[in-house]
Amino acid sequence: MPTKTELEFSDEGVQVGSVFIMNPSVAIRFVEHCQESGITVFGVEGFLRFGDQIQPQQEHSCDYESPSDDGHSLTIGFLKDRLETNVWFEVVTDEPAD
Repeated sequence: MPTKTELEFSDEGVQVGSVFIMNPSVAIRFVEHCQESGITVFGVEGFLRFGDQIQPQQEHSCDYESPSDDGHSLTIGFLKDRLETNVWFEVVTDEPAD
């Protein structure tokens, strides 16, 4: 089940199985929305996309052992460094499925 925020961004991302992925610029706006809405961000998982399949990219993933006030800005900075890539991102949050 998608989260409310994933549903709001459904026109700009892609659902692949249970994973909702977005290009870096959309993922940045997604994280900004989470910050404005008080939704904790635990990090992002990067994927290469091949049609309707994805391949995890560990070097394009980051996670935080515990949520912090810096989680949103750290994640946005991480994504900005990858704007010129073809990597898609799942944003990991504490938002429950809708």
